Amino acid sequence: MPSPRATISASTNADPLLSRTEAAEYLGMKIGTLEVWASTGRYNLPFIKVGRIPKYRKSSLDAWIQGRTRYGHANADNGMRKIP
Repeated sequence: MPSPRATISASTNADPLLSRTEAAEYLGMKIGTLEVWASTGRYNLPFIKVGRIPKYRKSSLDAWIQGRTRYGHANADNGMRKIP
């Protein structure tokens, strides 16, 4: 039977917790953007507080990206208004 530490370690490796810096890099944005979003609640991007340090689950970031994905076929003119 694996020890509790081995179980915790295995689960965190499968879905790592990223620092705010790592999360910003993964999303391709600045750390300050994530700080603002966390303080204002502008986007529903969940994070975990470990003491005073915010951590982001990689799976939460992936789900957030998936939820923000838009497909061009939904709007044939891609939002461009035609001028007569």
